[in-house]
Amino acid sequence: MSRELLFPVDYFDWFKLGSAFFCSFLITYLAIPVIVRVSVAKNLFVLPNGRTSHKYATPTLGGIAMFAGIMVSSLLFVNNKEFINFQYALAGCFILFFFGVKDDLTPLTWKVKLFGELLAAFFLIILGDFRINEFGGFLGLYHISYIASVLFTFLVFIGIVNAVNLIDGIDGLAAGLTFLSTSIFGAWFIMTGQIALAVIAISILGMLLAYLGFNVFGTTNKIFMGDTGALLLGYLMTVFVIAFIERNAVSYLPWRVNNAPIVAFAILFIPLFDTLRVMAIRIGKGKSPFSADRNHIHHRLLDLGLTHVQTTMVLVATNTFFIMIAFLMQNLNINLLICVIFALGIIKSFVPVYIRKRWMAKAPVLTPEMVVSHKNVSTETDHSALHDNIYNQRN
Repeated sequence: MSRELLFPVDYFDWFKLGSAFFCSFLITYLAIPVIVRVSVAKNLFVLPNGRTSHKYATPTLGGIAMFAGIMVSSLLFVNNKEFINFQYALAGCFILFFFGVKDDLTPLTWKVKLFGELLAAFFLIILGDFRINEFGGFLGLYHISYIASVLFTFLVFIGIVNAVNLIDGIDGLAAGLTFLSTSIFGAWFIMTGQIALAVIAISILGMLLAYLGFNVFGTTNKIFMGDTGALLLGYLMTVFVIAFIERNAVSYLPWRVNNAPIVAFAILFIPLFDTLRVMAIRIGKGKSPFSADRNHIHHRLLDLGLTHVQTTMVLVATNTFFIMIAFLMQNLNINLLICVIFALGIIKSFVPVYIRKRWMAKAPVLTPEMVVSHKNVSTETDHSALHDNIYNQRN
């Protein structure tokens, strides 16, 4: 088998990929400080509350910079001939961008947001004809009809977009997980010669690298991606999942991945599984599956005393583990593989609960005398710390 077939990327393709990365990174990096200054001037902040994990008022319009970086880079370096109906994919992306900005400025109801997601999906799936047609033998299904394909792809679209949006609860988590997923998809697109999709993936990596610098390590210009950024990432992950599944349906592909639908699920395991788990808990308690709470996996890890960065690193490492399992076991029966993935996911969900129970069992029991003594000692220190925090926020 020739080298060109095994690794069909030439020097010009590498130039486009490198240029797309630096273009996306530079635009995002330069845009975020401007957006922060405008947010400060216009009081466009999200305030801490009982459910969120941040402590200070923070701008949430980072998704605008992310959108600018990925759009400019894609428009400059994606060849429309290599991405059929690229204009419809762009149209869906623009629709979610406008709904995301509106939601970050004035919160939308879940019905309005769902309408925006369905409208974006219409452009991508119906007009762009970007659909999942192959089940690969899952539940005994292989090639499915057009109607079934459209309905299932709509379901996948809504699931992935909202999963990425819901996992965006602490610094760096949504960006870190999608950075990992995009790296896997992007490497596979490069190996299979899908340069248009590879350019988009590389652009996302550049954009996320710039964003993470401000979101995780930023001080004066700290920012959140908001719904604008989370919806954008969810949309692009959906595009990658569909392309990955459909391309792997071709049996003669040199770098073909078996059981592609399950492997794609594993690549986005933490957002997808956590969303399913949290919604099941809410429904089990008689609540709306869309109600807000602190049942997400990152909340449980924070309750163990981990920092935002530590929690993000643990979950990215966990997602990496599930990706490795899926690739190593891709030759299993597809139904057996999904059972293995879900069984490991359920075990993973109980680990923080088990650790917390063990920790609580070993914790010393506080007597009333100890509580009074602690309050007397710490009151002056607490007031001083509070004064320092207020002073630092003002300055």
